[in-house]
Amino acid sequence: IDDGTQIYTTTRNVGIGTIAPISKLHVYTTAAATFTNMTNNALTLESYNGAANQTVGSGLLFAGEWYSGVAYCGSEGAIFGYHDGSDGHYGGGLAFYTMPLNTTTMTEKMRIAQDGNVGIGTASPSTGKLQVDTFNASNNALTIQASNQTSRTYGIGIDASSNLAFYDNSSCATRMVIKSDGNVGIGTSSPTALL
Repeated sequence: IDDGTQIYTTTRNVGIGTIAPISKLHVYTTAAATFTNMTNNALTLESYNGAANQTVGSGLLFAGEWYSGVAYCGSEGAIFGYHDGSDGHYGGGLAFYTMPLNTTTMTEKMRIAQDGNVGIGTASPSTGKLQVDTFNASNNALTIQASNQTSRTYGIGIDASSNLAFYDNSSCATRMVIKSDGNVGIGTSSPTALL
């Protein structure tokens, strides 16, 4: 079906700008998008709230439906645009949400801020290009594992005494700490000398 606006439908697929959509929604344009003035995009999501300084813009929701004796449908994750700043002079970024197990409310897990900083576990990354926050001391902010050595993992994080700690996760042991005074401990979490 062609209604004269270049919207085409085939068997359960919708094409905009194409007569041969290969997915449920297929948007096609011959114009190259530009990053300077954001024109010629294949898809634009825009929402209007009506209130000044609303921080959440349009979003893309991911949901699933399945059947295992009972029909289920639920949200799985989402990506939202957001803005901050005064009216007319907004900075913008992206917020990534996931659905924790056994809950019904999605929570933000990662944000790309308006200045390009990336925050995992924080909505306000300000200490560097990548800021990783954990909710509990002794949780790894970074875990390292070789693909062919899955039985051993190592981690880097902040311990309960606010030291930078290197963990042997497989042995549940702290292998090295760097304290705030610069002392380094190998095999001890309470070094009293530089090394």
